[in-house]
Amino acid sequence: MKHLFFSVFVLIFSLSFAQKDTRSFEQINDSILREARTIYTYDKAFTMSMQAIEAHRKLRKSAGEVLVMPKNDTVYALVFSKDKPEMLVGEMKFGTDIRDSAAMAVTSRAATQEELDYYDLKHRIMQNVQSKYDLVYGDKETYLNPIFFPFKEKIRGKEVLLYKLYLTTESNASNTLPFGQDYMFIATPEGKVIYNLQFNPYMPLPISNEMLETTMASIEYPEREPYITPTDIYLFNKYGAAKGLNILQVTSTAFGIIFQYDWDREELNVMMPEPEEEEEETLVEE
Repeated sequence: MKHLFFSVFVLIFSLSFAQKDTRSFEQINDSILREARTIYTYDKAFTMSMQAIEAHRKLRKSAGEVLVMPKNDTVYALVFSKDKPEMLVGEMKFGTDIRDSAAMAVTSRAATQEELDYYDLKHRIMQNVQSKYDLVYGDKETYLNPIFFPFKEKIRGKEVLLYKLYLTTESNASNTLPFGQDYMFIATPEGKVIYNLQFNPYMPLPISNEMLETTMASIEYPEREPYITPTDIYLFNKYGAAKGLNILQVTSTAFGIIFQYDWDREELNVMMPEPEEEEEETLVEE
């Protein structure tokens, strides 16, 4: 069983096993972009639902926890009652483009068993993570943002359902891109964490005037992280694009290449760094 779950991780998240990955950069980049898009979708759905609650006086008083979950390939934000956790007081449905959403529907209905099971599973996994792993929760300016969703993968011809919990280090500071120190956990439907990974140390990047003029941010990864991470793409979308930034360049120390992400085109490409100009020696006649 352990070998099966390790195979799942290698196939889905081979970012950490560069030397064993036989895929092309294009295939790996496509996988990273899909993952970043999923992370962004679930976080954006949560943010938009919180904004809708804040704009609705009745919901502000009755709203408890917001749960983002998929149902029939559609993402929903479910607003649980603050006083009756088994009841829903609002729900929001999102389109394929996360910016396309129905208005927050105020409701009063009992949560279905599927919704309650998903809610319980998320909390069970988070409790396991908090009790068994050393997490850096940040200071007064940073916090861990939980993003939770299911995924399926065929392993040896069998489709396996697993769950991912990301904890991204995010910032309350203005004009900062909070790169690094993100966590990813893979868990079973029973809530058991079977793999975990931390991406990079915390590398906050202040947004300078030069970055705003060029609309580009650049960072360099330590050698242990060969590929651009999906969490950094997500964070660039969330914090950088809102400030007018369009290009994220990540230098891979391990490969000696640059990953360039274009927010406007939603493309991820590989570039070779420009060669350093050699200084010409000047001969001095005696």
